[in-house]
Amino acid sequence: MLAGASMAILAVMALLPAHARLLRARWELQCARLAVEDAQRLAQANQRLIEALATDNVLIKRLAMSQTPYVPRGEVVLDTGQPPMPPPDMVSPVKTPPPPPPDNLLIRAARKIESPPTRRGLMFVSMVTLLGALLLFAPPSPRRSRG
Repeated sequence: MLAGASMAILAVMALLPAHARLLRARWELQCARLAVEDAQRLAQANQRLIEALATDNVLIKRLAMSQTPYVPRGEVVLDTGQPPMPPPDMVSPVKTPPPPPPDNLLIRAARKIESPPTRRGLMFVSMVTLLGALLLFAPPSPRRSRG
């Protein structure tokens, strides 16, 4: 029983931080996948804009007006004092918010176990428990007689 408790403490010390790192890596992978999806949606929107520029003269004129101080003859541009708008017909995809980082009882315990004083304390408790199990429950050794 004592040896099992000692081995359980050692197993927790070895496995819990690794499990927390695994969960963190999975979260980072999920965030990276979401960022890639956002970039793909933006690339698709840019591709639609580029394709529309080839056929839409009004879009070309509006894009030139939004990017440069170009104003066609006979047209008046009202200055509203607002910051420049994005290119016309350019729909910026909404970025997907990242999921919250993993945080549960196991991860909080892993953070505590990773601190050196806690690790030393758990190692000490584990070794004392294992030593106690060996001394208390060791089979008796046969004594040899001299002579």
